[in-house]
Amino acid sequence: GVGRSHFAERLAIVADDEATARSALIAFVQGQDHPAVHQGTADPGQAPEVVFLFTGQGSQYPGMSQVLYEHSLVFREIIDRCDVLLGADEHGRTLKKVLQAGPAENAPIHETSWTQPALFAVEYALTQLWRAWGIEPAAVIGHSVGEYVAACVAGVFTLEEGLRLIQERGRLMQALP
Repeated sequence: GVGRSHFAERLAIVADDEATARSALIAFVQGQDHPAVHQGTADPGQAPEVVFLFTGQGSQYPGMSQVLYEHSLVFREIIDRCDVLLGADEHGRTLKKVLQAGPAENAPIHETSWTQPALFAVEYALTQLWRAWGIEPAAVIGHSVGEYVAACVAGVFTLEEGLRLIQERGRLMQALP
């Protein structure tokens, strides 16, 4: 959205298939009404609202966020803080070790007890990075682990409380058969 012209007029086509999309576009071009065509005008000078969507378990992978950690001070400071808050597990693994682990099939990032806190920390750190760039969400939503991050970003609880909750949640889910 940064490098394109932002026109005031907006058009959206909601279609289940190509034929509906085609007929809607033809109707629009011919100035005819069509139920799939939705038109509007953007308010000039009003910045678009951004919504942050936080994902759940399943999006993790070994080495995720490593480049950001190496190159972004804001991101690194949050991950370091989360690493201290979470501490080491019974095997001596820490958040930073889990995030830095290589692409082994049995990488600790795939163990629910680490997946959930790791995703929480990465998503929260990304949010703080975007905020440092001046990007503030108008709303936040999340799925599963992402709901905890969204709640934390919205101010429902602190980072420390969110990490404690998600760490316990991951531990309990890991213990399930």
